[in-house]
Amino acid sequence: MFLVAKSGLDIYAYNVETVEELTPFVCDCRATFRQSLKVREHMKKEGVCITKISILRCVGETGKQVMDALRGLHKINVKPRCRDLWVIYEAYEAKHEALKVERYVESSEFD
Repeated sequence: MFLVAKSGLDIYAYNVETVEELTPFVCDCRATFRQSLKVREHMKKEGVCITKISILRCVGETGKQVMDALRGLHKINVKPRCRDLWVIYEAYEAKHEALKVERYVESSEFD
């Protein structure tokens, strides 16, 4: 991670995947939401100015949980002129092992 942060990259991209409460059900058991926050904080402190963060919708999270997750990620803003790109995407049932889509999110929820 130190080498990546110091490599001169323009944008560091990673996926949070889901809200903290659903992380144990959605992500690999070795990854946690808090771990993702620490990685982002480290990259910012090491000089990466732009990060792209992706978060999944439609697997049972509430709007409040999504907003709490975004607020938690937003708090880590080490440098004043740095920017973040946020990608919020919907799940789809691609195969039988995939998570079940709980509901599809209306675009009006992002207004």
